Amino acid sequence: MKRILIISLLVILTISGLMALVSNDKYDAVVSKLNKERKKNAKLVQELESNEKQNDKLINTYQDTISILKKEMYISYQNYIEASKENEQLKDRVKKLGGKVGDLSESKSNLAERMGKLEEEKAKLEKQKRVLLADRKNIKKEMENLNEEKATLNEEKLQLSDQIKELKKLKEAAEKRSAEFKKVMAKLQNMIDAGTLSVVMRDGRMIVSLSSDILFPPGKTYLSTAGKVALANLARTLRTLGDRNFLVVGHSDNDKINTKRYPSNWELSSQRAIEVVKLLETNGVNPAMLTAGGASMFDPLVANDTKYHKAQNRRVEIVFMPNMEEIPGFGPDEQGK
Repeated sequence: MKRILIISLLVILTISGLMALVSNDKYDAVVSKLNKERKKNAKLVQELESNEKQNDKLINTYQDTISILKKEMYISYQNYIEASKENEQLKDRVKKLGGKVGDLSESKSNLAERMGKLEEEKAKLEKQKRVLLADRKNIKKEMENLNEEKATLNEEKLQLSDQIKELKKLKEAAEKRSAEFKKVMAKLQNMIDAGTLSVVMRDGRMIVSLSSDILFPPGKTYLSTAGKVALANLARTLRTLGDRNFLVVGHSDNDKINTKRYPSNWELSSQRAIEVVKLLETNGVNPAMLTAGGASMFDPLVANDTKYHKAQNRRVEIVFMPNMEEIPGFGPDEQGK
């Protein structure tokens, strides 16, 4: 407030001095200027008043802060006194516990030594554990391998068992064929000795072979008298084998034929087989068991390089066809699988 009064007096004195110095014609200009200065001074007065208010607030704030700090200093002092007391008490306790520290240090040392031994034992046990785990892993792997080998062996055992059964059946079939072969050989022995026919085993099948030179005139398909007699005697043996099928196959040499009735050796060899089948049927062989076919010149016994060899290749063969149960994999047991 003192500053405001002083500024106001200065303004008044300034105005009075200026009025005495200036002339009347400059009065208005001076008054205008003074009004401007008055406005500025009024603004300054407002700013000063505002600053004084802020200063008063700051002073009050500082006084409150000082009051709080005094209280806190008093509390801190009281805490310091209490802490000093507690410190003295702690010193007394430390003195009392001093004797126990040595005992604890010794116990600590003993514990450290025991801990060291325990750590060593732990390390040994860990090592043994790793070894046992490795052994367990190896044993597990070996067990898996053994189980796989066992499964493989069981499978092989089953396969061997099946093979043994199959071999047994083959053996039985072979023995049956052998017995049948001997039986047929015995019945046909006179014809074999006479050279009318021959009996051989070829590719596991019994084959009765008759020379075409005995059965047929050269280049003909009708049976000769000797041929009819030979086939009639053979039929008496074949009709006793009621469960056996027969494939009658005609064969020729490589001398080609080309007639109106027989354009090639195919027709000639096939027709000769048919004539043999008809005569066997006439002599009591079940026709359902007979099949006729021709092989022409394409299944020779020997090379067609001499007259003798060509005579061997001109033949009619009666093949004893195997029954289904004699064929591996086609027996009654296998049919149901």
